Amino acid sequence: MDCTFVEEFLKEINCEKYLEEFVSCKLISPEEIKFLDKEVLIALGVTNLGDRLRILRKSKSLHRQKSQEEC
Repeated sequence: MDCTFVEEFLKEINCEKYLEEFVSCKLISPEEIKFLDKEVLIALGVTNLGDRLRILRKSKSLHRQKSQEEC
């Protein structure tokens, strides 16, 4: 299983401490990560509000990038 994407995604926002949780739940590709929400992050163990906000902001930027590429 290639975890390169999610590892880089989390490192860019200083949240790599959650890598194991993302991998164990198979949240490793842009297609999975772009649909994250608060409840999923809490279930993953991301209890720190600042970390959740950074992850959500970054995942939404993936969704916007994908939308722009399709145009």
